[in-house]
Amino acid sequence: MSIRTGINRTLRIRGPELLDFIDRTIAEPEANQVLVEVSACGICGSDLRPYRKGELDFPYFGHEFSGIVAAVGGEIGDFHPGDRVASGLALGCGFCDPCLRGFPNLCERARNQFLPGGFAKYCLVTCAEGCRPLIGIPDSLDDIRATCFEPLSCAMRIVERADAVPGARILILGLGMMGVLSGLLFKNKSPESLVVGADTHPGRVATAKRLRFDHCVHLESGKTAPIRDIAPDFDLVVDATGVASVFPLALDLARLGGRVVLAGVPTESVYFAPLPIFRKELTVLGAKGPYPFPDEKGGSQALDLLSSSELPWDELISVFSFDQAALAFKKSAEGASLKSVLSWKSGEN
Repeated sequence: MSIRTGINRTLRIRGPELLDFIDRTIAEPEANQVLVEVSACGICGSDLRPYRKGELDFPYFGHEFSGIVAAVGGEIGDFHPGDRVASGLALGCGFCDPCLRGFPNLCERARNQFLPGGFAKYCLVTCAEGCRPLIGIPDSLDDIRATCFEPLSCAMRIVERADAVPGARILILGLGMMGVLSGLLFKNKSPESLVVGADTHPGRVATAKRLRFDHCVHLESGKTAPIRDIAPDFDLVVDATGVASVFPLALDLARLGGRVVLAGVPTESVYFAPLPIFRKELTVLGAKGPYPFPDEKGGSQALDLLSSSELPWDELISVFSFDQAALAFKKSAEGASLKSVLSWKSGEN
């Protein structure tokens, strides 16, 4: 098995908020690898951190992508050249305790499986026996929307872990894609629930206001008055900010006996007083996606939802060509674009 030799144009970080393209050689897949010709790739909040800091070798740079299988290794029997796929960022070894218990998102041996990542024309994807970081997508699902398979799976995990009762007062701190998707899913599940969103980015607040949130507030650092004007406290608080210093605020805004779900990925440390957890008998949960959410027929609930009209995808996604990568990252970092997706079909060849 061989593939055509050629150049793999790859977006890379070359300094704080600086991007450029580098030409690499297209690699041939090894036995357990799939070579994907990328169609589109979404910008995740975890991509913005190394972008801001100028981390040159961030391993998961570009993991929300869709594309077409270009070639497969000899051990791959479930994907074939020409198949349309989306990435899931859930490579499990298949043998550790979490994998055997059905939690590949918590695999003890998880590692980067995308080389060089989805911000490239071609991406090598390493697969493990019984667990695939790719999923086949139907022709009815377009390349752009398919990039949201991974973040939607994460949002579904948040909603599942939260287990909110119908009619609950729900506060979403952080109105990036994860927070907004979670809020919309909570509202779909229980229209009578009060869903409130809060963020420090005016652009994100404006976007959420146009959607099905009951209230959206622009927060200044540490000030909770705009939220408490809506409700004194909440049955459920979802911290989707990924900012460690927000966690004490989430505890403060949860009601007696309430729940707090940590849904962002805080990389910093923060001091907080644990006494409110004790005094209010709070339940504190983590929600680590993505999670596959298979349906009864072995398919995917996330794919079904992506293919439906239940969520306003056109209002959530902004499409840029790969030539516009610098602009797309800038708008994402500023909160002006909720979900920026780079597409090779939008003016890039």
